[in-house]
Amino acid sequence: MKPIILTFLIAFTFFSCSKDSSDPIENETPVALPTLTTLTVSEIDGETASSGGNVTDDGGATITARGVCWSTSANPTITDSKTSNGTGTGSFTSSLTNLSPNTEYHLRAYATNSKGTAYGNEVIFTTEKAPSLVYEGDVYLSTQQQVNDFGDQGYTRFAGHFGIIAQENSIYSLEPLKNLETVDQNFYVRSVFTLTSLDGLENLTNIGGSIEIQYNTDLADLKALQGIQEIGGYLSIASNPKLKNLDGFENLTTIGGYLAVDFNDILENIDGLSSLTSTGYGLYIISNPLLQNINGLSNLTTIGLNLTIYLNPSLTNLDGLSNLSTVGTLVRISSNDILTSIEGLNKLEIINGGLLIFENPLLTSLEGLNNVVQIDEQVMINDNSSLSDLSGLNNLEQIIGSLVISRNSALTSVDGLENIVRIEAGLKIDGNDSLANLDGLSSLTTLNESLTIDGNSTLTDLCGIKPMMDNDFPGIYSIQFNAFNPSPQDLIDGNCSQ
Repeated sequence: MKPIILTFLIAFTFFSCSKDSSDPIENETPVALPTLTTLTVSEIDGETASSGGNVTDDGGATITARGVCWSTSANPTITDSKTSNGTGTGSFTSSLTNLSPNTEYHLRAYATNSKGTAYGNEVIFTTEKAPSLVYEGDVYLSTQQQVNDFGDQGYTRFAGHFGIIAQENSIYSLEPLKNLETVDQNFYVRSVFTLTSLDGLENLTNIGGSIEIQYNTDLADLKALQGIQEIGGYLSIASNPKLKNLDGFENLTTIGGYLAVDFNDILENIDGLSSLTSTGYGLYIISNPLLQNINGLSNLTTIGLNLTIYLNPSLTNLDGLSNLSTVGTLVRISSNDILTSIEGLNKLEIINGGLLIFENPLLTSLEGLNNVVQIDEQVMINDNSSLSDLSGLNNLEQIIGSLVISRNSALTSVDGLENIVRIEAGLKIDGNDSLANLDGLSSLTTLNESLTIDGNSTLTDLCGIKPMMDNDFPGIYSIQFNAFNPSPQDLIDGNCSQ
């Protein structure tokens, strides 16, 4: 009997223990990450803002930390800047401090329980610009310490001229000038021997006067100037021997004065000027030995005064000027050793000054000037040793100044000048060793000052100028040292060829 009772007690005890040990497992609830949302950012200024969050579900465990976190990159976490705003569920507010002015930030609310940290939706906001701090007067900085000191003062605008003009090798960084936005008058970076870039000037957007970037021996990068859209004065980029391009001026549309790109030893392209539409004065591209094209000027339509393309020994064409329709005064294309085409000038109609094309030894024709109908000052076509064709001038009707055609050794005729009826000043044709006749001048009836036809060793036919002589030419007559040299009366009598 006793063994039966003992067995029953053991079984009852085992059953009771098994049942009790299973009770906690059946009642346990898994812990999840919290659920929360991020509040809208408000009360934003240059350095502070307000936000917060709302924890709607603690995930089954106590919220031990909550707040907001932010960064200049997407998806900020609690390893970035953050606030701590208590514990538990519900809404909370957060104050953000030590922000940078005019900066975009990404922000999320966060909440932490025993499972881990969860984040709310991301909100993006931008702080306000810092208040303008104006320096009245001119400033010229010549040492790195001066750059640092001015940078520490946080000036955003200089009411006068502002220059970076170094003494020896003393300036290596413009980063301290990161607050600079406006220079009311001229801005200079000149003779700085150790500066490799203009980094630090990214916020510079307004220049009331001119920009000079000159004689900087190590400067290779202008990209920091990408905020500049208009320049009130001129832009001069000269004698920067390590500058390969003008990248950084892509947003520049208007120059009030002239544009000069001169004496830059390894400049390969000017594509950075691709948005430029006009210059108030001139365009000067001078002595850039590696510059092969000027395609960066493809949106340029207006030059207020002079166009000068001079001494660029690698330049082959002017196609980059294909939208240029107006030149205020002089067009000068000279001393470009391998220039073979000027067809990029094909939208020009009126040149309000002179046309000078000389010393381009591989230029064979003037195609590209076909739409020019009037030139208001001197036309000079000299010393182009391969030029054999003037037909690009076939729509030219009037020259207010004089016409000079000299020392073009391959030129056999002046065909292409058939529509010129009037030259207000003088006509000079000299030293063209292959020129045989002047038939292309047969429409010319009016010449008011002087006629010089001199030293054209194969010229035997001058009948093209008989109509002008028949119209009582009033000026000075000089025809000599040609293969045939008729007198004025010979031409009137019809003895005009040999």
